[in-house]
Amino acid sequence: YCNSTTTKPSSSLITNFITCMIGTGLWTTQLFPIGRDTLSDVFHFCGASIYMIQHIVLMDVLKMKSSHRRRFYTSLVTLLLSVATVRTIERRQPQLFHVEGAAPKGKTHSTAKYRRQIEKLPTNVRNLLFLADLIVMISENLLFTSFVHGIPSGLVDIVQQQKGKKEA
Repeated sequence: YCNSTTTKPSSSLITNFITCMIGTGLWTTQLFPIGRDTLSDVFHFCGASIYMIQHIVLMDVLKMKSSHRRRFYTSLVTLLLSVATVRTIERRQPQLFHVEGAAPKGKTHSTAKYRRQIEKLPTNVRNLLFLADLIVMISENLLFTSFVHGIPSGLVDIVQQQKGKKEA
């Protein structure tokens, strides 16, 4: 990690950082997808946490504008709170198959089984769970878009600084 206001990261540092981000992304989505089993979920969330930290470092390296950073952090906090809300609702419904300890041999749910179980819940619980899941999806998408849309905000300054150094 370097302070991008005073130090220009080397190309090997950038290459290694990008490789690490790709590796973390593969770890999270391919090796340990969410919903396979309890251990996979733990590894998924660990990988996802590291991936978010990598984005935070990258925002500094790219000198992303504070408005985009605020959107990113707001989306991240919303995502964490909504995931916690979903987990809390699920834990309070013992009939749900993938509640910790209720699934056979550490397995979580299949989508079809989970949906059938959700249909049996009281309407108010179903609606609350739907809303919390919806907020998870929206905040994940806002997290992605706030980061992607913020990338050019800092690159403009970096390019202008490089032009200024070449002219001097």
